[in-house]
Amino acid sequence: INAEYGENKMSIISVVLFTLLASLALSSKQGPPTNWFEKDYFSKWLNPATSTTTSTHTTQKRQSQDLVPVVIVPSLLGSQIEARLVNHQSSHWWCRSTEDWYTIWFTLTNFYPFLMDCWVENFSLDYNITLGKNVNPPGIYSRIPGFGNLDTISYLDADKEIGVWNSTIATLEGYGYVAGKNLRGAPYDWRVSPTSYFEFYNNLKDLIEETFFLNQNKTVSVVSLSMGSPVFLLFLNTFVDQQWKDTYIHSFTSFSGAYGGSTYTLSGILAYNLPLTGDTPSPQLNEMLSTFGSSAWLIPLESIFGDKVFVQSPYGNFSSSTFPKLFEILGNISISEDLNLSL
Repeated sequence: INAEYGENKMSIISVVLFTLLASLALSSKQGPPTNWFEKDYFSKWLNPATSTTTSTHTTQKRQSQDLVPVVIVPSLLGSQIEARLVNHQSSHWWCRSTEDWYTIWFTLTNFYPFLMDCWVENFSLDYNITLGKNVNPPGIYSRIPGFGNLDTISYLDADKEIGVWNSTIATLEGYGYVAGKNLRGAPYDWRVSPTSYFEFYNNLKDLIEETFFLNQNKTVSVVSLSMGSPVFLLFLNTFVDQQWKDTYIHSFTSFSGAYGGSTYTLSGILAYNLPLTGDTPSPQLNEMLSTFGSSAWLIPLESIFGDKVFVQSPYGNFSSSTFPKLFEILGNISISEDLNLSL
């Protein structure tokens, strides 16, 4: 789709995307696929179960008290998020200004024509320079449902059509794990940067301690995916002391931990602004991603990649050490501030 389509481009792309998803579901006589991400490359980093071979013999269940309790820390995109609108002044006349709590991430209606404009506006974040962290725009409130449970991390969407941890959870339950007792989830707002993690880290600490006591003082194994891995590592290194770790933590298993950053995030926030390789689905989505503190946190780290050039453009070549200057050039102050904090 060429640029001359102007404002119609967003609606056209939305229709095409929704049509592709709908046709994917209708192409199977058995109904929608169990896990849509198994159909594309997202499965390699969003669903840890896709690389797991399922045994054909019947799993022998073990007694719950014999199992090591598990807490799952999900990835970028991996926690459902709810929002509430209270007299929000939208820039689009067709968007609601007031609405009670609803699922803002994830539902396929996000990509419907016109509704996508409302979603992008409501899901984007502001940057409070005084507080040094991301905040919701005026009139928009958000919360993370289901903390401690598995419902809002098993599937990406509330309709349970796009699986993430569902296969892994089913496998563990086959071994005798019980959801809510020795198998629990720690969803969080994956849009924000570490400067906004204090409340989540307090809740995570309480959850691990509670799980420890629910299982006769058995230490807890934490399992994470992608961005969830550095999120939990930061918790271990800065929020709790060694005595606490020795008391409550059994082990830490990381699937595809994004410890050094991610080029996917970098291309996601820059592809529209700079002539990078590949196409971008929407300037709206790029602008939305650039408001997320997590986007800055996942940009490749200078300590690992050194002076490796990631961006070539008419503005010059940029490595991890010069990304703040790049975003200043592009006028994205919030990302630049977060980078100066995290690199």
